[in-house]
Amino acid sequence: MKKNMKENKAKKMMLLLCLLFLLPINSYAVTIPDMADMLTNLDVQLPALWEFITALAYVAGFFMAFKGVYDLKKYGDPHSQMSGGKDLRPAIVTFIVGATLIYFPSMLQVGVTTLFGENGMMAYPTSTPVDQSFNQLGETIVYIVQFVGAVAFLRGIMYMHKIGSGQAQQGTFGKSITHLVGGTLCLNVVGTANVIASTLGISW
Repeated sequence: MKKNMKENKAKKMMLLLCLLFLLPINSYAVTIPDMADMLTNLDVQLPALWEFITALAYVAGFFMAFKGVYDLKKYGDPHSQMSGGKDLRPAIVTFIVGATLIYFPSMLQVGVTTLFGENGMMAYPTSTPVDQSFNQLGETIVYIVQFVGAVAFLRGIMYMHKIGSGQAQQGTFGKSITHLVGGTLCLNVVGTANVIASTLGISW
C-alpha cells in the first residue's frame, strides 16, 4: 500500500514537471523610462498640481480668515474669557495670514517683483541654439522648480502664522525667511540664474 502511494506521488511529480516544460515561455521587452520621459510625464501633471496647491491655499485662507474673525469677535465679547487680558496678536495674525493665502497667486507675483523688480516670472529662453528636445527638457525643469518654489513660499507663510500665534519653536523665524526667499528665487529661477551668471561673468 505504501509502495503504491509512493509510486503515485512520483507519477504526479513527473506529470507536473512535464507540464511545466510544455508551458509556453514568452519574453517581453520591458521599457524603462529615462530621465527625459519621467520629466515629460511630470510636466503633464504640473497644471493639476498647480491647481491643487492653489485650491489648498484658498481653503486654508478662508478657514484662517473666518477663524481670525471669530477670535476677534470672542475678544470683543465682554462675556468671553478672551476679553480678560488675552493677547490679541494671534487672532490678528491668523486673519492676515488667511487673507494672504486667499490672494496666494498675487502674493507670488508680489514676492517676485520685490526681489527682482519685474512683474512676472521669466520663462525658459527657448531661442537658444540647442536641440529642440533639450529646450523642452529645460522648460520642464523650470516648471518643476517653480512649483517647488510655490510650495516653499506657502510653507513660509504657514511658518509666519506659527510665529504670530505663539506656537513657534526656536529657529522657526529663520525657516520662514528661508522658505519665503528661497521659494521666490525658485519661482523666478530663470531670473535667479541670470543674476548668478551676471555676478560670475558667465554668458549664456
